[in-house]
Amino acid sequence: MKTFKKLACATAIASATAALPAMGQGLVPLGDTDMSNVTGQAGVTIEMDANVNIDRVAYSQNDGGQGQGALLVDNIRLSGWQNGTDTNGNPTYDNLELKVDIDIAANGDAIIKLANRASADPFKVGLGIDKIGLGTNMSDPVTTTLISNLEVEALVGTTTITATNNNPFAGGGDTGSLVIESSFAVNNLEADVDMVAMKLRDVRVAASGNLDTLKSGGTITDSMLATNTVTIGSGSRLSEADPSNPTNPLALRMSVGDSNLDVWMGDVQIGGKSVGSVAIQGLSMAGTEIAVYGRD
Repeated sequence: MKTFKKLACATAIASATAALPAMGQGLVPLGDTDMSNVTGQAGVTIEMDANVNIDRVAYSQNDGGQGQGALLVDNIRLSGWQNGTDTNGNPTYDNLELKVDIDIAANGDAIIKLANRASADPFKVGLGIDKIGLGTNMSDPVTTTLISNLEVEALVGTTTITATNNNPFAGGGDTGSLVIESSFAVNNLEADVDMVAMKLRDVRVAASGNLDTLKSGGTITDSMLATNTVTIGSGSRLSEADPSNPTNPLALRMSVGDSNLDVWMGDVQIGGKSVGSVAIQGLSMAGTEIAVYGRD
């Protein structure tokens, strides 16, 4: 058997050696320009036309959600949208056109940039939810409707998502964090808040200082988008006496940067009748800190 293995090995080596001259005839040396294209690439770009539909998202504190109560979100749609409405007055939706650039920085951070695939304009995000309500089981129909007919037409500027090596939250250690830098506005939002017999129509949101444009139904331009930075990571609970030396398990932490907003609610209806309009100026959540964790 050993003799056979040696013979097979020798035959393979001899065959490969004999084939080298022929293989070499098909090889072309790489020049300096070719070599520069092999290393130091600019990253990866992904283009997509997205249209996402989800029948249901259900949450229950019980593993199976049977007879324990559940929060139910039915018929979720994530897509793009077009200006104007159809012949029935309903929003016109289209594919969400995205370009995703992925790069790795010299310090190891992963950087993902989301932008409009088709132009330099903000990308249009359409969100629709038929119903948000409560039920007995995760698989049963909604028995109590909280919110229904939610339609959102949002404008989102170039968004940078960085998975960084740095964790700014006390007690989180070297687990890193996620930093999301974005700009946004809401061209139109409509919803039925069934639990309080309220309907919201013609709700618009932009950066502070643009209330007149929102009220008049004017076009929301790039300069009217509100900017914000959200940092997500792992860290101590807000209730910790000494956040640097936590005695409890860590929490999901979130830090919200400054984003001054103007909000216009063109038509607020209660009990089937309009009660007027609502304007909110200079809404800010700067410095907001959030900790999320499960209870025992």
